Amino acid sequence: MSYTVVASEPKRRPSVVTAAVALLYLVAGLQLVSIAVLATTLGPIREVYADAYGGVENGDVYVTAATIGIVIALAVSVLFAIAFIVLAILDGKGKNPARIVTWVLAGLGVLCFGCTLASAGISSSFGSFGANANEPGLPDPDEVARRVADATPAWHNTVDTITSVVLVIALIAVIILLALPASNAFFRKDSEVWVPPTQWPAVGGPGAPGAPGYPPAPGYPPASGYPPAGPPASGPSDNPPQQPPPAA
Repeated sequence: MSYTVVASEPKRRPSVVTAAVALLYLVAGLQLVSIAVLATTLGPIREVYADAYGGVENGDVYVTAATIGIVIALAVSVLFAIAFIVLAILDGKGKNPARIVTWVLAGLGVLCFGCTLASAGISSSFGSFGANANEPGLPDPDEVARRVADATPAWHNTVDTITSVVLVIALIAVIILLALPASNAFFRKDSEVWVPPTQWPAVGGPGAPGAPGYPPAPGYPPASGYPPAGPPASGPSDNPPQQPPPAA
């Protein structure tokens, strides 16, 4: 007899998972804000590096390196934003592999943005990129950093700091929310219930009442229905037996 596997009734998404999904969308939005803010610094930083390293041998290498650094940072931010959007969708559907990936990326995000807050700032990082004060002929890295800071919009550092703080808090909250017991029950694999099929053999098949019997086994005479239970019981009959006519 065959069986059919059916899933249990659909599970309702708990509020803690809904909150985690909302925070993931917030993180993706803040990533887009960081991309827009970082993109505004590309032009000014290129100009500062071009002016500072213009008279240095192979100075264009430093300009290209600074530009590539900003472009890589933009690309990573775009990938993180897309990844958090996809994870928000999958986490909302209760996909446990997505929850595991969310923990990994959220942990990396906390590490990266925490390091950004602990560092001196993006301007100082780019100012000392590839510069060595001990090499003669190269500009002073502190001077380059000061010029980069002057060329960067004043609101840049403020927005970047606020964004990083909110991102760290949101990612930590996502990690905690997805680890709560209510989240564990939601992401647990659906249980399977085995039920017998509701379709039975059609009436009139072999062995069914009123249907032909099963074919006889070799060596046995064919049966024409069920055998009689026994000889008819003796007793009075409504039609008495007829007497034979007398012989002539």
